[in-house]
Amino acid sequence: MFGEKRKLVSGEEFIKRVLAGDRNFPRTELQDYYNLTCNDDLKKYLEENARDLYNRPINLEHSKLKGVNASRLYLPRLRANEARLEEANLSGAYLFEAYLWGADLVKANLGWAYLRKADLREANVKEACLMRADLVGANLLRADLRKVQLWDADLTEAILVGVDLKGADLMGAKLKEANLRGAYLGGADLKGADLTGVNLMRADLRGVKNMENARGLGTAYFYETKVTPKEKAIIEEALKKEKEKILVVE
Repeated sequence: MFGEKRKLVSGEEFIKRVLAGDRNFPRTELQDYYNLTCNDDLKKYLEENARDLYNRPINLEHSKLKGVNASRLYLPRLRANEARLEEANLSGAYLFEAYLWGADLVKANLGWAYLRKADLREANVKEACLMRADLVGANLLRADLRKVQLWDADLTEAILVGVDLKGADLMGAKLKEANLRGAYLGGADLKGADLTGVNLMRADLRGVKNMENARGLGTAYFYETKVTPKEKAIIEEALKKEKEKILVVE
């Protein structure tokens, strides 16, 4: 119930219970920086019970797992809403449809993680590493993505409405058909990013970097988008070039 204290569980006990089929660990607290990847039995168990884990995912909601190392672990549909995962190592982890609403992922390593259709609404992902992560169709509504590393990440059709991307590294990121309505991108680096069909309605692009080197800018959707004269000129030139592609003068 609300306000209930967390229960301290040793890493060894946690692994033992998972191997015994337990999935329910809400409000659990593991010792900081515990390494779950050093147990081969756990890794094998998670991979061999893929279907069961999808239907009965591990529940770590409201838990404290600061700095936990779960790199490359198979954790589909993980339930970790409002969990404290700051500085966690989740690189390469399989987190398809994970529930991470309101989670604290500050400075976490999610590079190469599989986060398709994950729920990251209002999560604090500030200064986290998400390079080359798969976030296709993920929901990051109002998430804090300040100074996050998203280079070469795939955010195709992701929901990024109202997110704060101040100073984010989006170099080479795929944002095709993503929804960035009302997002703040001041200081974000868009060099080589794919903005094909992206929704930038009411987004704040003032001070964005390397927008002239982004791909597909001319196909993006703009309405009441906040820009300086510099960004305005870049956008108008991109829109002009895109119009020239569809109009053939004979």
